Amino acid sequence: MNTTADTRALFEAGAFEEITDYEAEHILIEDEHGEERSQPESVSATYRICNAQTGRDMELALYREGFVRFRESAGAKLEHNYFVDLDYLDPRFRSRLMLARGWLALAIVSGLALVGSLNILPAVGLVDYRFHAAAIAGLLLLVGLHRFFRKTSRVTAFMTKTGRAPVIRLVANIGCFGEARKAARALKAAVKAREKKGGLSDQAQLKKEMKVHYQLAKDGAISQETCSQSTARILAKFE
Repeated sequence: MNTTADTRALFEAGAFEEITDYEAEHILIEDEHGEERSQPESVSATYRICNAQTGRDMELALYREGFVRFRESAGAKLEHNYFVDLDYLDPRFRSRLMLARGWLALAIVSGLALVGSLNILPAVGLVDYRFHAAAIAGLLLLVGLHRFFRKTSRVTAFMTKTGRAPVIRLVANIGCFGEARKAARALKAAVKAREKKGGLSDQAQLKKEMKVHYQLAKDGAISQETCSQSTARILAKFE
């Protein structure tokens, strides 16, 4: 499938024979997008993940209108701030522990070298070098531990139902795993609660989810490439 821009160029050039039916549907649904949306106002709960190791903070705010707002900042700089419609989120999230194994290995080896320099060197007649070796090993141990705690993280990702676009990504360093787990469970419960209400037909839901992806791309939550890939997945579901 062509990208959205390529497909639109063909459409505007009148090359209709080169456009499939679902690519034409893509353009029509995209054109329908653009209506002003009302911002939710009633916050029901707020969850924060404060990463002291990296200075990156994240916040999930759940709204009674059926939305979640995701905010991410690095120090005083706000990097992401957008809303996601809970009706189009998959409640099944993915969580993965990212261990900084290289830095952990450095810390372990340095620790062993520190112990060895204080105990083995004197035994083999190299007592004059033990403090120098211990100082170097101790410094490497501190560096390894610092980088290990800074780089190790648990990443939790929520995706859209049909488009499978990763729209919320919670990154928690050591020290705030519990905060991230609590936020993920609360978001999952909120999405499951919205599922019970039902509403639109399958076809109408798919079209609405496509519009949601366009809005997410506009808000900077996903790239244009991801948006095109996600809407292609949705269009493949059309009869």
